Amino acid sequence: MLHWRVIREEISEFFRRFKPSSRETEENYLLHLLEEAKQDWSVSRSHFNDMTEEEMIDHAIYTMDAAEQRFSYLIKKAKEEHVRAEKIRLM
Repeated sequence: MLHWRVIREEISEFFRRFKPSSRETEENYLLHLLEEAKQDWSVSRSHFNDMTEEEMIDHAIYTMDAAEQRFSYLIKKAKEEHVRAEKIRLM
């Protein structure tokens, strides 16, 4: 589960460096990260589905799993920060 720890550390570092001036700015930043993670997850699924080279299947699975875990972590973080659910659903 090394990759999960690395993802969590990277996201935590983003939040440490980002010092928003208001809660709304923090929510917008988190929503931006969520949208980016959702797009990465979608691209990795598409890449996996289009994979034709057997040698690259493991890499595609790893990439897809990491993108899914990043998205799941950000959803959890949004819930902890009490980001309004309707904002997340609009993504």
